[in-house]
Amino acid sequence: VPTEITSTSPAGAENKTYFLVACVWASQSFSTRGQTTVTDSSTSARLREFLTYHTQLAGFDHVYVYDNSDPNSSSLADVTDSFSHRQVTRIPWPHRVCNNNRPMHANPGERSSQYAAENSCRARYGPDTTWMTSLDVDEYLIPTGTQWNNVRHWMDHVT
Repeated sequence: VPTEITSTSPAGAENKTYFLVACVWASQSFSTRGQTTVTDSSTSARLREFLTYHTQLAGFDHVYVYDNSDPNSSSLADVTDSFSHRQVTRIPWPHRVCNNNRPMHANPGERSSQYAAENSCRARYGPDTTWMTSLDVDEYLIPTGTQWNNVRHWMDHVT
């Protein structure tokens, strides 16, 4: 799935709190759809690497982490709290599944709450930023070529 960076209104960039923001939906541990016997709990390490890259190297002003961990047993707070609150905000997001089928359909469908989290991030924080993207913890924005130092430098150029 291609990653999209969306401008929330470059014309009013001078009135924005942030220039470049990322939204991330993650869980401390998870199993893939249809797989209930194997649990992956490597998210903390991957999130720490992701946050380090995007806040320190890529030039992102802020990252909003929608934490979909089970609130009764775990969270990603240990990772997010190791970064400045000026750069990383953790939003507890315990929602599991969203209905993605038409009303009254025999099969209500199943979608992770990632889509709702991404929309929440855009609605809540989009008005305060010029550029926003939604990424997974295994996705990195890396500009290519010799003319860009980092993502921020590239976005400065296109704004």
